Amino acid sequence: MLRVPNFFVLALLLGLSGCPAPETPYSKANEATREMNMAARWGRMDIALERADPDTLEAFMKRHAKWHSEIRIVDTELAGLVLTEPTKAEAEVEVSWTLDDDTTLRVTRIHQKWHNKNGKWLVYEEKRQSGSEGLFGEKIERKEKPKDSHFPTRVIHE
Repeated sequence: MLRVPNFFVLALLLGLSGCPAPETPYSKANEATREMNMAARWGRMDIALERADPDTLEAFMKRHAKWHSEIRIVDTELAGLVLTEPTKAEAEVEVSWTLDDDTTLRVTRIHQKWHNKNGKWLVYEEKRQSGSEGLFGEKIERKEKPKDSHFPTRVIHE
């Protein structure tokens, strides 16, 4: 019978135990970006605001003020994330949305800048990179709604 030294058994068990590798700056930035954008997509602005830099929080709230009131967010997708420095990242986010009174699906690509501030990844800048305007409250041209061409009706009660 083959005998295996206890050291090798212990090393094998530790290797199979799934000890997680330490998180990298990229994985932490990726998690923060996904968390904030999904929270904003579902109307959980309380969670999204936790990922906004306090220095730019007012501007963030102003950009997202019409979300879930006049603007319906259909979907968000993280299209890309790049670490420009160990504590700075830039993200591309695709947002699909409609106006509350118009069913036209619009898509806007947002460019976000993130930084690690005191151990927490925070978004400090957002701007529309391409696609439909209006997501951040910009004025947009709306099609004129067709007028009702029916004659007015009256109901006669006996």
